[in-house]
Amino acid sequence: MSWFKKTVVRSAQRQCKFNIRLSTRTLVDRAVRVLKDLEAGGIFEECCKPMMKAQVDLYKDMQIAVSNGLTVDEIERKIITPELEKRRDKLNPLALSMVEDSIKSMWKKQE
Repeated sequence: MSWFKKTVVRSAQRQCKFNIRLSTRTLVDRAVRVLKDLEAGGIFEECCKPMMKAQVDLYKDMQIAVSNGLTVDEIERKIITPELEKRRDKLNPLALSMVEDSIKSMWKKQE
């Protein structure tokens, strides 16, 4: 692999890692907001739409990262888990479940 191609691949992987971190943060924040909205008497479907979109965005970012040479294990251990640790104070079971579902879907797709 040429120097230029390696540089391009590393750059694409770096961008993918950034996008996954951002998508993970967004999903956690939206899951927190959903629980607050539901406790305030919000309608389930309306409250969940932004969270579901964030989960789809995370899954798509993970797909792109895998196509750019990252492994699902690397995505989970080096990107998502540290990001969840940073957000531990906001993390709730709903957010954790949504992130885990995205990861499980990627593992199934890879098999």
